[in-house]
Amino acid sequence: MILPPENAFESIDLGYLSNIYSSRKMEQALKENIHFMWLSAMSRPDHNTLNRFRSERLKGEVKAIFTQIVLLLEKEGLVSLETTFVDGTKIEANANRYTFVWGRAIKKHQVRIAEQLEELWNYAESVAKEELQNTENIDFKEIDSEKVAQTINKINEVLKDKKIPSKVRQKLNYAKKNWANNLDKYKKQQAILQARNSYSKTDTDATFMRMKPKVREFH
Repeated sequence: MILPPENAFESIDLGYLSNIYSSRKMEQALKENIHFMWLSAMSRPDHNTLNRFRSERLKGEVKAIFTQIVLLLEKEGLVSLETTFVDGTKIEANANRYTFVWGRAIKKHQVRIAEQLEELWNYAESVAKEELQNTENIDFKEIDSEKVAQTINKINEVLKDKKIPSKVRQKLNYAKKNWANNLDKYKKQQAILQARNSYSKTDTDATFMRMKPKVREFH
C-alpha cells in the first residue's frame, strides 16, 4: 500500500512530537502504535521509504509547511500572533557537574599558573641573578599566554647551562608545553561564560542549576 505524502508527513511529525527520530523506530511504531497506524491510513512503509521522504521530499520544505500551519491556526482564531511568550520552564538535563565549565575553576587555574610562574621566576633569579638583572619587572597578577610564553623562554634561556633539579626542568617543560595554551583556552571559555557561573560543554547555552528535590506528600 502506497503511503500518501500527507500521511507520511503526519507520521514523521508525530514521531518528532513523541521523541522518535530514528526511521527504524518510526517503522516499528507504524506497525505497533495505534496513533501512528491511524495517521498512516494503516499503511506500513519501511524505514528506507520514510528516510527518502524525509531527506528528499521534505528537505527545505518543513519551515514553509509549519508557517502555513501557524497562519491557518491564526486565521481560524485558534492562536494570536500579536503577543510572543517565552517559556521559562527549567528542564533537568541528563548531565553531571563534570560536563560543565565553571567560572570559579577558570579563575582558580589562572591564579595558579601565575603563582607557579612567579615561583619559577624567583628560582631563576636565585640561580642566575646576573643574567636577569637587566630584565624588566614582571607583573604576575596580569598575565596572558604571550607573556607566559616569553617568561618561560627567558627562564629556560638563563637556566640552560645551569645545574638544576630534574623536578624544576620537568616543570619548565610542562609549563612551556601547556600554560600558554591553557590560558588561551580559559580566555575562550570566559568569552562563552560572559556573566554566568557555568556552561555545559555539550550545550554552551545551558547553565548548571541545582534542582530542588521533590517532596512527597503523605496523607
